[in-house]
Amino acid sequence: KVNLYKWAEGATILEAFLKDYPASEMVSGALYQAGLCRYVLGDLVPAQAHAERLLKEHPACREVPTTWNLLGDVLV
Repeated sequence: KVNLYKWAEGATILEAFLKDYPASEMVSGALYQAGLCRYVLGDLVPAQAHAERLLKEHPACREVPTTWNLLGDVLV
């Protein structure tokens, strides 16, 4: 199930993945999901950092449109 509401656990796991596997082809998805977790938790600074990193490092990935939405929500 997607809606387990384990946002803090998810953020921790995703951030560990990003640290341990920086060259993985799944980094863009992990950045988006980590940013979303942080946003839901109200941790806006790391949410913004994940979103901006994704847009800078992976400008052609499929997560770009939803990342712009996430970044807009963070900045509002």
